[in-house]
Amino acid sequence: MPAHSIPSENIPAIEESAEADSRIVNRLRLVLAAAALCSAVIDPALVGFRSAALPLLSVYFLGSFFLCACAESGAPLVRARGWPWVDLCCLVLILVAAGNATSLYGVFFFFIILSGALRRGFDEGARLTLGAALGLLAAAAGDRAPGLAARLLLDLMLVLSIGYLLSQLGEQRLQARRRAALLHAIAHCANPRLGLDHTVTAMLERTRAHFAAARCVLLLAAHGGGRATLRTVEAGGPLAAPAQDIDGALAGILGGFPAGETVAYRRRALAVPLVRCPDAHADWVRADDQACARAAELLGADNFISVPVSLAHASGRVFVARCGAAFTRADALFLTHVTDQAVPVAENLALLDRMAMSAASAERKRFALNLHDTAVQPYIGLSLGLAALRRKAGPDNPLAPDLDALAGMAQQTIADLRAYAGSVARHPDGETFCLAALARLSAQVQQQWGIQVLLDVPPRVALGGRLTAEVVQIVREGLNNIAKHTAVRQGVVRLRRREHVLQIRIDNAHAEAEPAPFMPRSISERAAVLGGRTYVRRAAQGTAVCVEIPL
Repeated sequence: MPAHSIPSENIPAIEESAEADSRIVNRLRLVLAAAALCSAVIDPALVGFRSAALPLLSVYFLGSFFLCACAESGAPLVRARGWPWVDLCCLVLILVAAGNATSLYGVFFFFIILSGALRRGFDEGARLTLGAALGLLAAAAGDRAPGLAARLLLDLMLVLSIGYLLSQLGEQRLQARRRAALLHAIAHCANPRLGLDHTVTAMLERTRAHFAAARCVLLLAAHGGGRATLRTVEAGGPLAAPAQDIDGALAGILGGFPAGETVAYRRRALAVPLVRCPDAHADWVRADDQACARAAELLGADNFISVPVSLAHASGRVFVARCGAAFTRADALFLTHVTDQAVPVAENLALLDRMAMSAASAERKRFALNLHDTAVQPYIGLSLGLAALRRKAGPDNPLAPDLDALAGMAQQTIADLRAYAGSVARHPDGETFCLAALARLSAQVQQQWGIQVLLDVPPRVALGGRLTAEVVQIVREGLNNIAKHTAVRQGVVRLRRREHVLQIRIDNAHAEAEPAPFMPRSISERAAVLGGRTYVRRAAQGTAVCVEIPL
């Protein structure tokens, strides 16, 4: 089963390789079309074309010239999936018009199969191979030349055999490109602001998607018999899957394979389970079938591949599991390269995370003390002054209710500032699920500003503590801007996860004239720190502040 590509990855080297392949394919089409047209014009007896063959060849040559020009200019038109099938249909029409010229145009079939396989892999090449065989049969249906059956059988054998080889060649080329994309994504998916959990989860999710697996599991156990943790990533799971403690029995089943060996298990295949020795040049040998079967049962899959992981303070294994098509030895060996690429990135990020947390903890404590001295203490003095003024005014003074209200507001402000200072001093783990945090924020905004906030947020979007805290701050600033700078009393917050991008949108309708162009500075700066971007959509009905954060 061909591996799945990683969507929405703008990798310059990979894109340049795809564009180079596209230019080569379109140049080759133009050369073949020009050669066929010249042959038909110079020596008509050679190709035996009928009256309709030359116009069709001319049209095909002009179309090839146009597509080649588009490819040289970088137009996306030439990278559409349907062009090999258009070539196949044109070639069949030319063969029908040319009569018995199947041998001359056979090279066109190989070009069509190769161009499709380079774009879409083996499956597309195999479909084009079958289409080419049917096209040969259709072109020869009206031909009554002697010896046609033997020649047609030879042409079919050549098309099917060489088409199979070209499809395999295209699949290998595509797999190499996909693997390079995965290795690039693993090396560049670290974002220290989102935390170590998010980065490890992103690595596991990209690996799972590449192998089209049901789940990717990371088992780690501290050196010296310490606690064991399990991190499981599945399709549509949270963006930051936490590591969960597991008991020794479960850790023994999943981690019971010999250290340093790569395992490829296929329950329903005829081939036996395999394990690779630590030596890179050693042969694959039979593994313990019962141990593999127990691990597969825990993983809930028929097939899995597993490689060892060794960190500075822990060691374990990575499992990629799925039902259905079995993994190959090449998949297992490539997983070792993925692990070798991911481990240094994760360890460097863990070190950076610890250093940043230590520095941030000291800075938060200092800021909390400054907040207490510069903001809380003056409010305490104000509260004491209001209390003294209230006692001096007497119970029957007409200003007594107003003084009591001011004193209550001062006490509430002191309580809020103290709570905020305490939260600043502590580590901001935040909420895991974004909907709960945004629901509390909307209630606070409605109570403070009188703005009704409508939330359009999926209920089970788990972003992790750090990213959730950032999202809440962005939404808070957006709603505060609505309250301070507009007269509307309603806002809409939309949150969507699109592949590797988190989209935040804060809408408000126009209660007055359409505002002048603006860019919220605080929101844009916070998004820029996270590696994202901010833009504003203005329309007659309202204004939307949109934020996109890469994941």
